[in-house]
Amino acid sequence: MFKRTLVSIWLLGMLAACDAVDSMTEGFAHTKAISEKLEQEMGTKALVGFNWRNGTLETVTVTFQGIPEGTEIRDITDKAQQAIATEFKQTPRHIIIGFSIEP
Repeated sequence: MFKRTLVSIWLLGMLAACDAVDSMTEGFAHTKAISEKLEQEMGTKALVGFNWRNGTLETVTVTFQGIPEGTEIRDITDKAQQAIATEFKQTPRHIIIGFSIEP
Protein backbone atom coordinates (compact mmCIF):
# COMPACT_ATOMS: atom_id res chain seq x y z
CA MET A 1 0.00 0.00 0.00
CA PHE A 2 2.77 2.44 0.97
CA LYS A 3 4.72 1.68 -2.21
CA ARG A 4 1.65 2.32 -4.37
CA THR A 5 1.12 5.67 -2.72
CA LEU A 6 4.74 6.66 -3.30
CA VAL A 7 4.57 5.55 -6.94
CA SER A 8 1.33 7.50 -7.43
CA ILE A 9 2.84 10.65 -5.94
CA TRP A 10 5.95 10.24 -8.09
CA LEU A 11 3.87 9.79 -11.26
CA LEU A 12 1.79 12.88 -10.47
CA GLY A 13 4.98 14.87 -9.94
CA MET A 14 6.37 13.69 -13.26
CA LEU A 15 3.19 14.67 -15.08
CA ALA A 16 3.25 18.11 -13.50
CA ALA A 17 6.90 18.53 -14.49
CA CYS A 18 6.11 17.59 -18.11
CA ASP A 19 3.41 20.26 -18.22
CA ALA A 20 5.85 22.84 -16.86
CA VAL A 21 8.45 21.87 -19.48
CA ASP A 22 5.84 22.14 -22.25
CA SER A 23 4.81 25.59 -20.99
CA MET A 24 8.41 26.77 -20.94
CA THR A 25 9.14 25.38 -24.41
CA GLU A 26 6.00 26.97 -25.84
CA GLY A 27 6.77 30.21 -23.99
CA PHE A 28 10.19 30.51 -25.60
CA ALA A 29 8.69 29.90 -29.05
CA HIS A 30 6.13 32.64 -28.35
CA THR A 31 8.77 35.12 -27.20
CA LYS A 32 10.82 34.53 -30.34
CA ALA A 33 7.78 35.11 -32.55
CA ILE A 34 6.85 38.29 -30.65
CA SER A 35 10.41 39.60 -30.90
CA GLU A 36 10.57 38.96 -34.64
CA LYS A 37 7.17 40.56 -35.26
CA LEU A 38 8.03 43.71 -33.29
CA GLU A 39 11.42 44.04 -34.98
CA GLN A 40 9.76 43.75 -38.37
CA GLU A 41 7.09 46.36 -37.50
CA MET A 42 9.31 48.86 -35.67
CA GLY A 43 12.79 48.30 -37.05
CA THR A 44 14.28 47.88 -33.56
CA LYS A 45 15.22 44.58 -31.94
CA ALA A 46 13.23 43.57 -28.88
CA LEU A 47 14.10 41.12 -26.13
CA VAL A 48 10.96 39.41 -24.82
CA GLY A 49 10.72 37.55 -21.53
CA PHE A 50 7.90 35.98 -19.56
CA ASN A 51 7.04 34.73 -16.09
CA TRP A 52 4.61 31.89 -15.38
CA ARG A 53 3.33 31.22 -11.86
CA ASN A 54 1.10 28.24 -11.08
CA GLY A 55 -0.07 27.96 -14.68
CA THR A 56 -0.85 31.68 -14.94
CA LEU A 57 1.01 34.05 -17.23
CA GLU A 58 2.08 36.73 -14.74
CA THR A 59 4.24 39.09 -16.79
CA VAL A 60 5.59 39.58 -20.27
CA THR A 61 8.52 41.95 -20.55
CA VAL A 62 9.49 43.62 -23.82
CA THR A 63 12.80 45.51 -23.85
CA PHE A 64 13.66 47.34 -27.04
CA GLN A 65 17.30 47.91 -27.98
CA GLY A 66 17.00 51.65 -28.27
CA ILE A 67 13.93 53.74 -28.81
CA PRO A 68 12.12 53.02 -32.10
CA GLU A 69 12.44 56.16 -34.21
CA GLY A 70 9.34 57.94 -35.43
CA THR A 71 7.04 55.92 -33.18
CA GLU A 72 4.96 57.25 -30.32
CA ILE A 73 4.77 55.42 -27.00
CA ARG A 74 1.08 54.62 -27.57
CA ASP A 75 1.94 52.93 -30.89
CA ILE A 76 4.72 50.93 -29.24
CA THR A 77 2.46 49.71 -26.44
CA ASP A 78 -0.41 48.90 -28.82
CA LYS A 79 1.82 46.85 -31.13
CA ALA A 80 3.41 45.03 -28.21
CA GLN A 81 0.00 44.20 -26.72
CA GLN A 82 -1.27 42.94 -30.08
CA ALA A 83 1.79 40.75 -30.62
CA ILE A 84 1.53 39.31 -27.10
CA ALA A 85 -2.21 38.65 -27.46
CA THR A 86 -1.61 36.90 -30.78
CA GLU A 87 1.09 34.56 -29.49
CA PHE A 88 0.16 33.66 -25.91
CA LYS A 89 -3.03 31.71 -25.17
CA GLN A 90 -3.78 33.82 -22.11
CA THR A 91 -3.53 37.49 -21.26
CA PRO A 92 -0.70 38.30 -18.85
CA ARG A 93 -1.46 40.14 -15.64
CA HIS A 94 1.23 42.70 -16.47
CA ILE A 95 3.07 43.82 -19.59
CA ILE A 96 6.32 45.68 -18.96
CA ILE A 97 7.85 47.68 -21.81
CA GLY A 98 11.32 49.17 -21.55
CA PHE A 99 14.18 50.57 -23.60
CA SER A 100 17.85 49.71 -23.42
CA ILE A 101 20.18 52.56 -24.42
CA GLU A 102 23.95 52.80 -24.75
CA PRO A 103 25.52 55.02 -22.06
